[in-house]
Amino acid sequence: MISFERISSAIDLTLMKQSSILIVGTGGSFSLADALVRCGAQNIVAVDPDNVDCTNLCRQGYYPGNVGSSKVEALHSHLLSLNPDISFTGFKEKIQDLPESQLTSIFRNADLALILTDSFDAQAFCNKYVTKYRVPAVFAGYYEKSRACEIFFFIPGITPACFRCAVSPRYSAQQNAGNEILVSSNENTMFHSLFLDSVIGMLSLAILHNHTRGFTFSNWFGNYYEYNFIQIQVHPDLIVPELKSFFDRKLGLSNILHIPFIHSVHQRIEAEIPPKYDLCPDCKGLGAGII
Repeated sequence: MISFERISSAIDLTLMKQSSILIVGTGGSFSLADALVRCGAQNIVAVDPDNVDCTNLCRQGYYPGNVGSSKVEALHSHLLSLNPDISFTGFKEKIQDLPESQLTSIFRNADLALILTDSFDAQAFCNKYVTKYRVPAVFAGYYEKSRACEIFFFIPGITPACFRCAVSPRYSAQQNAGNEILVSSNENTMFHSLFLDSVIGMLSLAILHNHTRGFTFSNWFGNYYEYNFIQIQVHPDLIVPELKSFFDRKLGLSNILHIPFIHSVHQRIEAEIPPKYDLCPDCKGLGAGII
């Protein structure tokens, strides 16, 4: 049985026990789900259509005995071994294929949605629901060859823009591409997964605790926070010229003050509204959307 005595001043354990966390994409987020349960989370909803295969073992936390099983079933079994009191609901379908009634229930009841799939279609689909039902959310993943990663988060009423506002050029590129754009997870080691999961996990605790007082993760973002798009360089050589230029421009000479390859940039994201932008069809320029 887990004892939370050593972290009880950092985390509101009652809050964690009562919160429902939705995870879309359980591959690289295996260790994140593990850590959230170790931080007191007891209500997990997970969605992933994939089965565990041998290539997942070196980078996603699954075990040889999980090969052939669905990822959500393997995750459920693992989390139960940590805490038999958890409530876990798993869906072995694509999030886009769930019936509307199920989607409404999932998103309306979520206190935090973690959108961690490498499918852009799934990311775009989820943004419509988290904005519609005003669910705090984190979207995260690695770029090509895992040289850098991004984390976007929003908190209804506090951050001014939604995921679509932050990456609207990506929507246009996807529309023009025809086939779905997928980023390869090659060269993404277990350390990459653990690194990103740790950052997402800290942000997740801060989002859940934003209106609490007296805990380590309390009130990080206050009543307004607009620098909610984080990009982190984790390799000295960025193979995408535009991305390398971006980091060089943002960091400048400050490189000498940092580890040579780990840099983070927090971008200010504004809601897309006329006349500067076309109106965001997901959040209508309000960040969290309209129910």
